Amino acid sequence: MNILITGACGFLGRNLVEHLAHSEHRLTLVDLQNTTVKGHLVHAVDAVHEHSRLNALMEDKDVVIHAANKARINPSWDHFGLYYDINITGSQNAFRTAQQHGVKKFVYISSSSVYGDISGPQKESDALLPTNPYGVSKLAAEHALRVQAQQGDTELIIVRPFCMYGEFMDRGSEALVLSKFITAWAEGKALTLDGGGRQTRDFIHATDAVKGLMAIVEHGKNGEVYNLGSGETVSIKELADIVSSNQRIGAARVGNVRCTHADITKIKALGFEPKVRVQDWLTNAMQDLKLKNPQQQGITECL
Repeated sequence: MNILITGACGFLGRNLVEHLAHSEHRLTLVDLQNTTVKGHLVHAVDAVHEHSRLNALMEDKDVVIHAANKARINPSWDHFGLYYDINITGSQNAFRTAQQHGVKKFVYISSSSVYGDISGPQKESDALLPTNPYGVSKLAAEHALRVQAQQGDTELIIVRPFCMYGEFMDRGSEALVLSKFITAWAEGKALTLDGGGRQTRDFIHATDAVKGLMAIVEHGKNGEVYNLGSGETVSIKELADIVSSNQRIGAARVGNVRCTHADITKIKALGFEPKVRVQDWLTNAMQDLKLKNPQQQGITECL
């Protein structure tokens, strides 16, 4: 297949390229900066304002995997306009351009945040009530693409990933909680448990996420939505206990939900079976870190 990947420098994009770099698939990579990922050139395109540049890259593509988005919940409260512009307008521009070039399949990477604060397991058919601007932007993009799908013959498939972790995780201020915990441990600081850490999350390792995504690309049906998760939940406190007993309670975050839990019945029907449990991965990662960094100095590449 001739595949175009937007957001190729992001967490999912990097792992996807890593997985496909030596496959038979031909890859075209797009992000906001000119660089290389796994030896592949990344074309700098702003899908919101420069969709004419994206236009030239769509020729002869079989599949577009649209993973480009403005992510993270907390910053979306102050920058909701930017989130709506990138996640809604940018996605619709990309889909429309794909339609104009006769791309066979457009796979949109949405988010489990569209479900909001409902008890799990969360099914693709559940009511969607996002609790923060980021979730609103991803749900609005889903609706915008469904409307756009009425034009042209390009198939539309929507994927809702749950909490992804693994290689290339962000380590910045808005990093995933696993990165924050490991960084705090390495710096000899207390792990902060927002709201006491009672929240439960469905974590899926990047290697599983990529395999599940490719199962959807190859076997998913037009117009369908697929959850991409492990189908299991774990509390934030349980994960913190694996890393360190040095913990502190932080304030609960506005708009964060109590539980994410993917019903993965639909994706399992495509042959997908998650292999990595987050508890096992984190335990092994901490064992490696403690062996290599007995004085808690620095973080190794095991992240």
